[in-house]
Amino acid sequence: DVADEVVDDVVDDVVDDVADEVVDDVVDDVVDDVADEVVDDVVDDVVDDVDFTLSLIEKILSNSDRSDALREELEDYKNDISNGDFTDDDHKYVRALFDRLSK
Repeated sequence: DVADEVVDDVVDDVVDDVADEVVDDVVDDVVDDVADEVVDDVVDDVVDDVDFTLSLIEKILSNSDRSDALREELEDYKNDISNGDFTDDDHKYVRALFDRLSK
């Protein structure tokens, strides 16, 4: 009868609304989790780059034959790193410098 159809329609609408909310919540949670993982990976990569570059700087500085100008430059790099003012190109430069000086 008509009353049963109305009740069925209302129940279907409620179920659809609840299902949509559950799906939206699950999708939001998954997106948040993936975003968190990506951010964590990027942070880990940056920390690894910084640690590696600092280790190269220390290795270069450990050689007593290095010039005062180079020492000053490398100390400035360490300050730049601690201030967050060190770019990917700067990391590449230190790696290339280390490679060149290690020959």
